[in-house]
Amino acid sequence: MTSTVSVRQSLKTRLTLTTLTIVLLSLWSLSYYTSQMLHKDMERLLGEQQFSTVSYVAAEINHELNDRFEALKTVIRTISPAILGNTAAMQTFLEQRPLLARLFNGGVIAYRLDGTAIAEVPLSAKRIGVNYIDIDTVAAALKEGQAMIGRPVMGRKLLAPVFGMTVPIRDGQGNVIGALTGVTNLGQPSFLDVITESHYGKSGGYLLVAPQQRLVVTATDKSHMMEAFPAPGISPFIDRFIQGYEGSVVFVDPLGVEVLASAKGVPAAGWFMAVNLPAAEAFAPIHAMLQRMLLATVFLTLLAGVLAWWLLKRQLSPLLVAARTLSTRLDTNQPPQPLPINRQDEIGKLLGGFNRLLETVGQQNEERRIAAIAFECQEGMAVMDANSRFLRVNQAFTQITGYSQQEAQGKTAAILRSDQHPSSFYERNWSEGKDKGSWQGEARFRRKNGEFFPAQITVTAVKDEINKITHYVGNLTDTTNSQRQEQERLTNEAEHRDTLIREVHHRIKNNLQGIMGLLRQFARKHPETADLIHQAIGQVQGISVIHGLQGRAVTSSVRVCELTGAIADVIQNLWQTPVALDIPPVWRPCVIADSEAVPIALVLNELILNAVKHGGKASGRVNITLRKGPRPDVVQVKITNAGQLASDGGRTDTPYSGLHLISALMPPKGARIVQEQQGDLVITLLELAPPVISQNPKEPT
Repeated sequence: MTSTVSVRQSLKTRLTLTTLTIVLLSLWSLSYYTSQMLHKDMERLLGEQQFSTVSYVAAEINHELNDRFEALKTVIRTISPAILGNTAAMQTFLEQRPLLARLFNGGVIAYRLDGTAIAEVPLSAKRIGVNYIDIDTVAAALKEGQAMIGRPVMGRKLLAPVFGMTVPIRDGQGNVIGALTGVTNLGQPSFLDVITESHYGKSGGYLLVAPQQRLVVTATDKSHMMEAFPAPGISPFIDRFIQGYEGSVVFVDPLGVEVLASAKGVPAAGWFMAVNLPAAEAFAPIHAMLQRMLLATVFLTLLAGVLAWWLLKRQLSPLLVAARTLSTRLDTNQPPQPLPINRQDEIGKLLGGFNRLLETVGQQNEERRIAAIAFECQEGMAVMDANSRFLRVNQAFTQITGYSQQEAQGKTAAILRSDQHPSSFYERNWSEGKDKGSWQGEARFRRKNGEFFPAQITVTAVKDEINKITHYVGNLTDTTNSQRQEQERLTNEAEHRDTLIREVHHRIKNNLQGIMGLLRQFARKHPETADLIHQAIGQVQGISVIHGLQGRAVTSSVRVCELTGAIADVIQNLWQTPVALDIPPVWRPCVIADSEAVPIALVLNELILNAVKHGGKASGRVNITLRKGPRPDVVQVKITNAGQLASDGGRTDTPYSGLHLISALMPPKGARIVQEQQGDLVITLLELAPPVISQNPKEPT
């Protein structure tokens, strides 16, 4: 039966319109996507280039600031209290150092402890006699002993924007006796000219910003010098830079101009260097390219519409002929016959596919059973004959093993065997598959490239009508990811546990520090108990050091060298007596067993404390050296101080009550203490060995 198809219902019309719609949508979508990606890529690339540039300039500024700090620190080492106390000598001292004048174009000023300027270069600034204690850097140096870079201000004498770099002057005992300031005049040529003389692009420029005061220190456009940034909350992107963000962003500045800006910190001063470039200039090339792309897209749209109509009209005409032929044969009840193929194009392939479909329908029932079993699974599948030779494999099997259909066909399953299982393992499993009709289990196999992998495998036997095995169907699942995920889960659990343990140690340390604060308050209220209280504080701090080391983010283990150094530092700060620690530069750290960490910390605290109290404090120094012992797994901690041992092993000047605590804390194995007299020195040797300590194999010697 033949029929006439209307234009609206015609496949040719619908395919033409559908194809044209797809082409247009694809073309415009591609154009839009390309423009967006191009804009993002250009923004990222320009941002990276801009950030690289500003990072270089920031590094140069930071280097210059550090050089000037080092110059001031070098100079103050040669200023004695006698020179500082003599105004004329101090003035001569500064004038004899022309390097300072070259480094600080605003001059150099020396102050007494009350903040009064007593010498300067050049003298023309007339700052001698002026008190500068209200300047933040001067106050920090004189009152707190802190070296710092000050905020930009208007100079009292120079009447120009300036900022100072001040370092404290100390006497031989470390007490602050004065200060020295180097002044940079922002209104005159200086090392910051690298900013003011540089431009970025045609209209972009640099700004050096003091975020603490939200103030521009200097800029390419000097009209912005000492300009205040908008208040917090007005510009989120500026606030982001103020808060320390380093990178590049595109935003609208306070003047309403869209800019591409990047910022990089200057650590020496706590400032940051910023560079900006108007977005119109930065993205000018891409805007021109997008306009050309738009014109090209319009032209291609028109061209695609015309070509789609012509080509579909020409190419689909044979399909109508084939449809009419099929309709005629069905109407006359003729048996299915292959359709004639006159063209080797898509329509020819369609007709060829129909012809092959007719052949597939006539295949035997056995092949249909094999196909049904093989394709019930979504994992790697293989069909084998009764002798376990591969007949067919699917794409998943190829992806897992590396063997394609052509490579696997005709070979036996032995190509997947690994040497990680004995031959009897495979023979036993095949025997079980034959006897029971299937076998399922997990084993390790070998890919084509020789790599081993774990897999879950199921082998099912296919039998004919007389229950004879004719084929095997194998299902293969790679379990590598499952095992890896399980390992990652265990690793994450261990990391969470370590984090919890470190937090517990951190809280214990904080509580112990609170206890020490209470003890110090008690000692100040009752001076007669100061020595006993200090000894108790030392013991508590020894325990606090343990929990501080065990609460680190890197590792929870406690090492002998770190513990000794931490306790020595605590005691020398508490008793104001230098304790020198000598550890060889090539040293394999030794880890203290968790159960012995606190006792060993208290033993070290008592030994070092007694060395300070009974000789070190009087002589002004206690020496501690760490060395390997007579065996590779032994560490010796030697404590040396001036003093005399009594005949019973105690000190001659005071009862050695700490020996009782040390004796009670010493581990029964792996530790011993030896004391001897060498002239006017007392040598105390603490020797540690396993099981108290163990070598750390993960750290190099």
